[in-house]
Amino acid sequence: EVVDFVGRMTDVRPCLAAIDAFVLPSLTETFSNAALEAMAAGLPVILSDIGGASEMIVDGECGALFPPGNVGALAAAIRRVSDPSIRLAWGAATQARVAARFSIEAMLQAYEEVLRC
Repeated sequence: EVVDFVGRMTDVRPCLAAIDAFVLPSLTETFSNAALEAMAAGLPVILSDIGGASEMIVDGECGALFPPGNVGALAAAIRRVSDPSIRLAWGAATQARVAARFSIEAMLQAYEEVLRC
């Protein structure tokens, strides 16, 4: 009754539009494209502080980071984002951050700068 297994999807935007926050409690991760998609959709993002998570999220500004496996810290982050004003502020901040730092244009510019050195 609470979980739907929707199968393979080629467009996750309708699913992202239906949720209030994106939570990825991974124990191992490099750099989550799923988190970037959630950020682009304007969702607050809660991630385990592993891999590139701290490059994506500024803790307390556009989402939350928590130590991997720390269920108490994860629960606290979820409780925090249940506040509508925090949820809206973090969502707007994630959308702005992904556009500024992780858009195709921003990534191409960063690669060009590296190659010029």
